[in-house]
Amino acid sequence: MATITITRNIDAYGTILIPVFQRNSLSFRCERGSEVGTYATIKIGAYEFRAIKVYTQSTYDDYIIDVTSILANITPFVSEIDNMITPSTTPMLTLYSSDGTVLTTLNHPTIILSRGYDDVHEYKMEDVYLKGVSRAVYHNGKVCFFWKGTSAVHPITCGGVTINFEMYANDYNIFDYTVNELDTLPKTGTITSSGQPTLSIPIFYKAPFGSEEISWLNRDGGWSFWNFRQLTKELRVKKSNDVATYYQTNASTISLSRQISAEKTVEYTFDTIAYDPTHFAQLCEIQESLAVIWNNKLMSVSGCDSLTSVCKQNLRFTLKLEVDENIAGY
Repeated sequence: MATITITRNIDAYGTILIPVFQRNSLSFRCERGSEVGTYATIKIGAYEFRAIKVYTQSTYDDYIIDVTSILANITPFVSEIDNMITPSTTPMLTLYSSDGTVLTTLNHPTIILSRGYDDVHEYKMEDVYLKGVSRAVYHNGKVCFFWKGTSAVHPITCGGVTINFEMYANDYNIFDYTVNELDTLPKTGTITSSGQPTLSIPIFYKAPFGSEEISWLNRDGGWSFWNFRQLTKELRVKKSNDVATYYQTNASTISLSRQISAEKTVEYTFDTIAYDPTHFAQLCEIQESLAVIWNNKLMSVSGCDSLTSVCKQNLRFTLKLEVDENIAGY
């Protein structure tokens, strides 16, 4: 009788919350009995991929497959805060005979696909899954964290105050302190919940320094929110064309041609004051973020301060964002 045994799961990180942009693979062993010429596949979502046979002995074969690009490609790209979907999937392993007949199948444990990534030394996705975050959250009135509990209304406690709030299972949840249910909850303290005993989120609030809220995907795979002050706006034209202009009389002719720009980049400069040196270090990670959103636009980071700036600038952090506006204009 044919069987499949997983020898190394995809969730080798110690959690089912998988960072899709890091190296991910799995290996498994197929007992094929008297069958010859067998092959194995893994199906993730609607797509099926053939595994690589790396070892054969007696009546069993060992397989391995790198699923890094697969997981990254089935994770939707995020460009809006409200539309961020955290997908989950249950990969299926299948052993086929030489003529394509299914001999046996095995479901891999369900995994949750995260856009975060492990830090080399300190921050781990296992902490995100169990505690909600891997480190302290500095916020402007919005806090994002992972909730592995059930989808229901749960008691949320911070600073000795408890409120009831609806949570969504196996997903990143956002606390917006402008919502009525949350307005009595302290903005600085540690968030816990009896609905998820391992939840522990240290939060630190600081009144907004500026009026421009910028959000970005952080290393935990959730959103960070902080307010900045806009300093400058600079327009750079990448490509332009001269277009001839003609009028019926010389008197009405202002110019023989007009220049039309088709590719433009707008660069904005912002600054803010970090809460403390640890927060300053987190702000420096914006340049690594997969998505930075300002004014409902997906932006690119063209420059920001580094960690060496902490002492020199008294926690003042400068950020430059740019966006392409490919609109014809004079």
